[in-house]
Amino acid sequence: MLHRHSSRKRTRRRKEEQPMHKYLILDSSGKPLMRGTMRQALHGGVCRMELEHEEDAEKLVPGELFQLMGIRDGNFAEVRFLRGRGESAEFEMVRMLDSGIRQNLRIPVRFESFLYPISGSWKGRAAIVSRDLSCGGIAFLSEKQLKVGEICEIVIPVTTEPLVLKLKILRAGEAGEDGIPYAAEFQEMVHEEESMVREAVFGLQLELDRVSADTLPSF
Repeated sequence: MLHRHSSRKRTRRRKEEQPMHKYLILDSSGKPLMRGTMRQALHGGVCRMELEHEEDAEKLVPGELFQLMGIRDGNFAEVRFLRGRGESAEFEMVRMLDSGIRQNLRIPVRFESFLYPISGSWKGRAAIVSRDLSCGGIAFLSEKQLKVGEICEIVIPVTTEPLVLKLKILRAGEAGEDGIPYAAEFQEMVHEEESMVREAVFGLQLELDRVSADTLPSF
């Protein structure tokens, strides 16, 4: 009897220690609505999720299609909302979606940071002001003249901990009063870095719903 009791305690402890999988819930057009967690990663069939706020369930209509995007695992799927009660919601898997879509979710955000050269011939650091951020790259303004294809490092301050990421300059626009506009793609990101940027992007998108559309959140 003692052995069976200990076994049950170990099983219960394992269940309690299972990592929670964080997801962003988007409407069918891709607009982020809310966040939730599941004890299991997204899979076929019916999935049960705990929503961040109890009132979030009121935004979900039974039978309507939504999108679930994994904040850490990167899974992306179309689901149908079945029912909800309190903070709990049940979704039915419809189909997996192209994970490349999440890379293009660009969030307007303004922060000041610096670039450091890797392939360029210049030295020191160059100040930048961000314009938008996505899971795959960043648009920014800088007075520094950079070449398309140049590789730099950038400090991203809006993640849970500041990240130093490698990027490649993809495009450069015409210089204006605020500097030269650039578009850059992140390079050689490891899984943990991708997860941190993804979580920051999703969090910023949800925050945008709470502020004026004419005001960029600043950090």
